[in-house]
Amino acid sequence: MRYHAAPPGEWLHPDDSTPPKGSKILMLNAGGIATIGLWQIGMAAWMPLPKVGPELKDRLRDEGRLK
Repeated sequence: MRYHAAPPGEWLHPDDSTPPKGSKILMLNAGGIATIGLWQIGMAAWMPLPKVGPELKDRLRDEGRLK
């Protein structure tokens, strides 16, 4: 299996930027695996979820790939 990654995003250290409470975020665990959910003790870093821009969203809807 090959590994394909997007350009580096802005992972945030929880001591430098407090994770939001009650919001779904992208988290990095101690093993380097990204997960989605609410902030949990023991996670290494976090970032906001990526957002699909309006142009891509419209195109995907027009192509029937997105509802």
